Amino acid sequence: MTRILTCVLIASSLAACGVNEFDKYRDEIGTVMVQSQLPLKAELDIADVPIVGEPGPPSAADAAVAATESYILTRFNDTLYDAAAPDALARTFEAVFGRDVAQGTRWEVVAGGDFDARIRGIVDGYGIRIDELGRATAYFRMKAKTWATIDGRLIYDDFSSHAVPLTGAPGGPDPAVDPIAFAAERAYNLQILNDLTPRELRSMVDQAAAEAAATLARELVNAAF
Repeated sequence: MTRILTCVLIASSLAACGVNEFDKYRDEIGTVMVQSQLPLKAELDIADVPIVGEPGPPSAADAAVAATESYILTRFNDTLYDAAAPDALARTFEAVFGRDVAQGTRWEVVAGGDFDARIRGIVDGYGIRIDELGRATAYFRMKAKTWATIDGRLIYDDFSSHAVPLTGAPGGPDPAVDPIAFAAERAYNLQILNDLTPRELRSMVDQAAAEAAATLARELVNAAF
């Protein structure tokens, strides 16, 4: 690949209030089992291109651009499903989530046997969003749940989201103000996606999964103490 922007790991996270009864069980927790769960397929969310000016029949140039974009996005879709295999991401997610929970709480993470609580990091949905300018962002919708072994009660349940820009710079031309610059920027960013190899995309998504897991673990640790 000859042209690719550095993966800018700027994360945004939003969490909603949920169940938190750690204060009632905290002194009884010393060992935990940590698990993760991911969907079977990555999602691909492609934004519609703004329509500028009066609509009319497409020109030959418009048809050529549309065909090229369709080819790039179809190819990227195939690459994404190969690169974002849920089993591999689940291993990354669980390793980081378990490590950060253990470090933040000082609870011992065990693989089985006796444990005081079971913690599960659940990814409800993940994938890549491509915006109007052709920029790619990896996103994760997720939640963490904790059950106390002593009575099987759900003592923590909270939702979160995490997004990591992968390609493209913030800002960009307004299609209504400068449609030519907008089209050029979109073409450039889509070419970057087209140049991505499965290995490069896999590395990006894997790193985004690790950041998402760290975010979810940090929120759980902050809620627990």
